[in-house]
Amino acid sequence: MAPRALLLLLAVGYASPLDLYCPCFMEADYTCPAPPTDCELISDACGCCDVCARQEGESCGYWLTGCASGLTCGPSVCLRPDVYSLRTDRCACGLTCVPFVRTAKRHENGVQQVPIVDLVPYCDHVTEVEGCQYDGVTIPVGTECKVDDCTWCYCPVAGQNPGCVTQDCPAPPCPNPVSVPGQCCPVCHPPTLENLSINQ
Repeated sequence: MAPRALLLLLAVGYASPLDLYCPCFMEADYTCPAPPTDCELISDACGCCDVCARQEGESCGYWLTGCASGLTCGPSVCLRPDVYSLRTDRCACGLTCVPFVRTAKRHENGVQQVPIVDLVPYCDHVTEVEGCQYDGVTIPVGTECKVDDCTWCYCPVAGQNPGCVTQDCPAPPCPNPVSVPGQCCPVCHPPTLENLSINQ
């Protein structure tokens, strides 16, 4: 019985980093705490509230906040390009620009459903750049970008499959949600005269 409980505990502990709960998106009455006053402020991983930027040597990337001015988030250890694992980088000076790496275990189609919230540039549809191909989009090596409204990909090595994650949307609390261009999850709009049906 004890080994099963240990396995369950390990599985839960391993899966929990995939969950990013953003109260500002999930709770209508959420209010951010007062921002700190003794540090450089940046947005939290959800893009909701102001928090302290990470300092040199502190963990960064994945669901953590970014680095303070003059520091870059980069790998603390080298990983083989074929290792698609959740990893934590470190803030440091003098690194070349390394984007946050948010790759996950690969599935058959190369995409895993996990919640993710971030602002990253869309990939341009270019073919002259060395990189990874995803659905007709070339992702330059070392770059993380948004390939559609719900999918982010990272290219570790040219010619390989990119590591991708797809935002998982909660069920909208309305009967007729509306898709908004540039936004992954459908939203509820207040009723208007055009979409109200009045029973007589």
